[in-house]
Amino acid sequence: MSDRICLIALALTLLINTSNGLFAPSSPNGDKMPGESYEFTSKKYKDNEACTLTIKGSTTNQRIIVSIEKMDIAPDGNCGDSLKIYDGKVGGTLLNSVATEQCGKKDFYVRSNSNTAVIVFSSNNDGKQGTGFTATVAIDFFRIQLVHVDE
Repeated sequence: MSDRICLIALALTLLINTSNGLFAPSSPNGDKMPGESYEFTSKKYKDNEACTLTIKGSTTNQRIIVSIEKMDIAPDGNCGDSLKIYDGKVGGTLLNSVATEQCGKKDFYVRSNSNTAVIVFSSNNDGKQGTGFTATVAIDFFRIQLVHVDE
């Protein structure tokens, strides 16, 4: 799994770091359109897997939305196998801080507070494995509030 998901991660990072945000080919002429989502699915993982995926919007007003579906990461009481999503950098604010969102079978989504999110998957060597997860990643533009000012 780590080879497959890390290769996808590299491609995804390159796509997101383009000048206009997250792109996916969708127009009839092959142009890439901003603001679409990208989905990837892991396969059943093995013991001692590790992969880190950094997703970065091209401007500071963008936010990253990560939706995790079909999650099956073997719980062992302390989430020895885990999926963690950080805001900004590894060690930053943990966006999925509830343990049931780090392992087990709960679907969830998170939205970053910055233009960067880091997805970290790791498994231990306890012999328990799940089937992995499906992640959908998209860029969200920060909302600008218009304020009327009387002169």
